[in-house]
Amino acid sequence: GQAWWAENIAKTPLWMFHGSNDKINTPDMTERVYNRMVEIGAKQMKYTNYQGYGHEIWDKAQSEPDFYDWMFKYQRNRE
Repeated sequence: GQAWWAENIAKTPLWMFHGSNDKINTPDMTERVYNRMVEIGAKQMKYTNYQGYGHEIWDKAQSEPDFYDWMFKYQRNRE
């Protein structure tokens, strides 16, 4: 995650997940993008940091109680 990406993705709904012990992509990478998106006013986003987890957290993320409801409440703007 590069903070300059935020401007390009600010209108895209994103739920970012990270493990606090990720040694491949450290959490600060995701946090920089998330924080920049907050600064520029992005609204359709969330960030979850799993304390004590490493890089492979996709199963944990998909088991979030609201994951599918959150994901499917959005649709692509066809303008």
